[in-house]
Amino acid sequence: MEITDELRIKINIAVGKKYKHGFDFQWEKLRQGYSNDKWLLKLRDGTPLAIAKFYKNDLILPSEFRFENEKKALELFQRRYAPELITSIEHKAIVYGYIPGIELSNSSINSHYAQNILQILNMITDEGKATAKLEDVINFYDRLIKNYETLAKKGDEDIAKLKTATSEITDLIEQNNSELTYIHGDLVPANIIAQGEVIYLIDWEYFRTELPIFDKVYFNYYANKHNLSIRLDLNDVDKQLYAAYENLVMMLDKLWWKYCQLPPPKDCGFSPRTRKR
Repeated sequence: MEITDELRIKINIAVGKKYKHGFDFQWEKLRQGYSNDKWLLKLRDGTPLAIAKFYKNDLILPSEFRFENEKKALELFQRRYAPELITSIEHKAIVYGYIPGIELSNSSINSHYAQNILQILNMITDEGKATAKLEDVINFYDRLIKNYETLAKKGDEDIAKLKTATSEITDLIEQNNSELTYIHGDLVPANIIAQGEVIYLIDWEYFRTELPIFDKVYFNYYANKHNLSIRLDLNDVDKQLYAAYENLVMMLDKLWWKYCQLPPPKDCGFSPRTRKR
């Protein structure tokens, strides 16, 4: 999206008020993503203060939907295991405090962080149980499938496989409804920041209702793709449930590569990659 002078001024004022450093900051482009762009706001001496995240691309999931998800997550979890929310602007941008640390996409990261991640996921689970509804899961996957169908070639068998995978998931959720809760939804290693022994999660735009196993399977899938040693323990998970979610994650990854790669024709995304934050 276009970052207007008016939008920059609003963000500079919000960050300036938060950190009491005036209203003039250096803006450094961190990356051009598939569903968002990020800018680092720094003092003139280079000290990082905040991240301004701008949502774009409605092809897979609407930017407004992702904005609302992330805003809700930051409001719930900020300063515990998510960055502090500084301001949000009209479904266009969210600005949050910069978290110094090491991304878990770093191949030298110690595997003992797996326990720290699991502790955070358990706390997220406890937070969401009271309000989670099966219809939210169904609506999410219905929207995802519908939007992929607009991108796909007619008769694409992978869309049919995605429908089958999500149908199996919703059937299993009905059998495990008491476990339905909040999930991060995009738990790739690059979205986990280690600050000493403390773990923070960033990029919450796919925050939603689901069974908590999704985050664990999703993390392990991408940790394996990036040849990282760290894995989350799934030994106590029902084998049928594990197989169903592993299949779903593989289908999401396959469809993303098939229809949402940069460069053109499409600039979209559900399946993140290792990236500079």
